[in-house]
Amino acid sequence: MKITILLSSVRDGRLADTVLQKVIALIGDKFEVTIVDPKEYVLPLLNLRYYEMKEPSDVFVRLNNIFSQTDGFIIVTAEYNHGIPPALKNMLDHFGEEFRKKSCGIVSYSDGAIGGARSCEQLRLVCSTLGMPPIPTSPAWGLAHKAGKPEGKSFEDNFEKTFNRFLTEFLWYTEAYMKQRAKV
Repeated sequence: MKITILLSSVRDGRLADTVLQKVIALIGDKFEVTIVDPKEYVLPLLNLRYYEMKEPSDVFVRLNNIFSQTDGFIIVTAEYNHGIPPALKNMLDHFGEEFRKKSCGIVSYSDGAIGGARSCEQLRLVCSTLGMPPIPTSPAWGLAHKAGKPEGKSFEDNFEKTFNRFLTEFLWYTEAYMKQRAKV
């Protein structure tokens, strides 16, 4: 089962790397994982969607191939000014059909106490519109900048507990979508 983890932040000193390490550790070997980092897959601001491009650049072709071949997406999102980080939104907006009828799980984080919940809620709308409705459980890691420190332990523990439930749901939905896509 192939999944793609989409990162959202391109900032220097970002928390995405810490959260990604935890997510990878908690996933274990349940999936074949591809990571798409907007720091590595740099896209121009949206002008044409992938399907509208006559001669897409290599980065678009690579992303199209990754997205088309994946069985499910886990989006690891920060929260910028109560919203979706622009690099992630821009990446999602460039594609469409590649996301349809695939499972989607959203993991959010921030240095605030509610762990990116507003970004997560906005992403639920965007992902549903793209045809990959998010699963019910969305782990949120508040005070992620305090990972490994005593004052951040309860947030980290809660994230891990919620992530285990998330992973069970994500696996179920991914398998269900795979079975339905195979019928077509």
